[in-house]
Amino acid sequence: KFPSFYAGQFLSFKIDSKNFRSYSISSSSINNNFITVAIKLIKDGVGSSYFHSLKSGDDVEAYAPSGLFYDENLPANSNRIYIAGGIGITPLISMIKSALDRGDKSDLTLFYGARSFEDLVL
Repeated sequence: KFPSFYAGQFLSFKIDSKNFRSYSISSSSINNNFITVAIKLIKDGVGSSYFHSLKSGDDVEAYAPSGLFYDENLPANSNRIYIAGGIGITPLISMIKSALDRGDKSDLTLFYGARSFEDLVL
């Protein structure tokens, strides 16, 4: 079982002895049986190349969820408008999934854009 987190927070990972990278959590905060992050492969990117080279069953070192970008303090069932671009969608995916898993009755509106179809997080 993973530590609890607020939708919108991130995890920091140790890549090697001198490199750390942080990635937004993209899974629901309601179900913490697993945590997902979305990592876009960047050519010559230290973190993204490392993660995209991993195989199922490989171990990674991660630190506790942190970050102050979350919407957990908003009143329950309050309408929300989310605006994101490119890979910046990942914390909002977590917020939207969490609201749906909580059974919120609020209106959720998402405005999302990217430079190209290939840059969309699907």
